[in-house]
Amino acid sequence: MKRIYFLLSAMLLSACAQEELPERLLGQVDCQTGQCLLQAQQMAVALHLPDHIKPLQPFTVSIALDTNLAVDAVKVNFVMPGMDMGENRYVFSRGAEGDWTGQPMLPICVTGRSDWRAKLEVEAEGVVYQAWFDFVIGD
Repeated sequence: MKRIYFLLSAMLLSACAQEELPERLLGQVDCQTGQCLLQAQQMAVALHLPDHIKPLQPFTVSIALDTNLAVDAVKVNFVMPGMDMGENRYVFSRGAEGDWTGQPMLPICVTGRSDWRAKLEVEAEGVVYQAWFDFVIGD
């Protein structure tokens, strides 16, 4: 009887487990040095951030992708390197002109830091392509 429960539990867990897609890192860009543009073999990515981003205030981010791949989803996880700032992952929506947009809102860092990394995930044809964009918020 225990064996049946074990097999049943294993089947349920495997059915509930989400299949993870293979990941490929496209590259990393420092947006402080100019445009947030990344050119890789599989795609070109342009991340458009507003000039002034303030914590606890939503802002618009748009992402332009130049690729021949069929893109299924675009997500961005905003992290502060070396600091646990909680979950700041946003699913972006495809616009009429093919760009992807989202309305994230960043938390306040109690230490006063303002350096962030936008970890972009582009799901396309069974692969998650990643790109990192470093930027600073504030006035």
